[in-house]
Amino acid sequence: MEASATSVRLELIDKEMKRLKGEQNRIQSQTEVYQSRVDASPLREQQLVELTRNYDISKQHYQSLLEKTMGADMAEDLEQKQKAERFRVLDPAQVPVKPVKPRRKMLIPLSGLFALGLSLTLAAAKGMISPAIKTEMELKSLMPKGVRIIGLIPGIEITADGRRRRRVAIAASFACILLCLALAAVILRMRPLL
Repeated sequence: MEASATSVRLELIDKEMKRLKGEQNRIQSQTEVYQSRVDASPLREQQLVELTRNYDISKQHYQSLLEKTMGADMAEDLEQKQKAERFRVLDPAQVPVKPVKPRRKMLIPLSGLFALGLSLTLAAAKGMISPAIKTEMELKSLMPKGVRIIGLIPGIEITADGRRRRRVAIAASFACILLCLALAAVILRMRPLL
């Protein structure tokens, strides 16, 4: 009896073991299916991103084409409405006879005065900057109070200095005449514009 009870128990245990092994195999196969799905999820995600991007591009392209179609329809309607209209210029543009700026009538005399003032200032500055003592009063102002001046030596002029002074005066006069002629030529040329 005990042998039959043990055999029955062994049979039950065998059946239970087979059932559990079948359950284990089924769970193992489900695990493999789920694992394959998990492994495929980055690929699916990448495909989804690509599909979404393609959809957005297509949507923008469609919107652009729709706007162009609407713009073309509006332009066609406007052209149909304006077919009979003619445009003409009521007041043609006028080209000015004289330029607006610079005001040459004021500019030429002011530049002449500026040049004259600058040359006079430079000549005066040269005389002031020169270290030579030219008068008795300058010498007295530089000497101490108790010192008397016994005599003065006049400026000694040699022929080379005189020639050099004459050459500088002739060159300056020639340059002045050339500049005056150039100014007159400029004024004559600009006369129609003044």
